[in-house]
Amino acid sequence: MVENKGGQFFVGVVEDRNDPLMVGRVRVRVAGLHYHDTTVLPTEDLPWAMVMQPATSTSGMGSVAAGPAEGTTVIVIFNDHPQNQQPIVIGALGGIPQEEQVVIGLKVLLYSEMILPLLADLYQHHQLE
Repeated sequence: MVENKGGQFFVGVVEDRNDPLMVGRVRVRVAGLHYHDTTVLPTEDLPWAMVMQPATSTSGMGSVAAGPAEGTTVIVIFNDHPQNQQPIVIGALGGIPQEEQVVIGLKVLLYSEMILPLLADLYQHHQLE
């Protein structure tokens, strides 16, 4: 058996839940791993993440839960660490939904443009300690 030397938890923001296979997957931009600039790494290029569900869910035997909406901050692990191409969403963090309402100086920022760089900075600071 191959040992998975992962065990790291990542924080990201859901950017897409329109799964073409309709199995409840989402695309998540992970802080400290994916560029926060969507012109450098478009949402379409993010890997699809499976969303963990309770063991009592009807996955595979009926409808699939809607899962986290776009803009939801989630906790992610990777099934294939360190390649990080098979993400699994294991939970969501509470928050206040934001649209283009956050104003810093004169620039209006999307929630994901604000939170991802902040989380990336926190992650890098934590790694240096």
